[in-house]
Amino acid sequence: SDLAGNAAALASGLCFAFWMLLLRYRGAGRVNRASSVIYGNLIITFVCAPSFFDAWAGGRLTAQDLFIVAYLGVVQIGLAYTLFTLGVARGIRALDAGVVGYVEPVLNPLWVFLVLGERPSRWALAGGAIIVAAVAAHTLRDAAKFKIQRLS
Repeated sequence: SDLAGNAAALASGLCFAFWMLLLRYRGAGRVNRASSVIYGNLIITFVCAPSFFDAWAGGRLTAQDLFIVAYLGVVQIGLAYTLFTLGVARGIRALDAGVVGYVEPVLNPLWVFLVLGERPSRWALAGGAIIVAAVAAHTLRDAAKFKIQRLS
């Protein structure tokens, strides 16, 4: 029921959707699509830098914290954005990329439950189930269509 958290989540989803649509825009072929990822991450780095330096000055960061952040930045964010951007640039439909891209944030409440024991609300579970079912149905439909095309 945290309004600020829900608003941030909504804004994040909208920004992700606009970014994906702009990657598929016809005029985007003339520019390096990776630049949008680089600029976006630079902006968020500058936005978060004051909190980082405050924690660093206060001695609340350990070497392990820095390693974890570096790992997540390179692997979870860097590699994921690279593969996602390459896929969209090479012809994956925005709808397909979006559907698959939305599975990860939908599963976040599951990871929080498994690691921290925080129970998601019924609405979160219902919304997640709808999205996972839509992804599964979409994937199975496309796989069946591909199999039919291969056979004919």
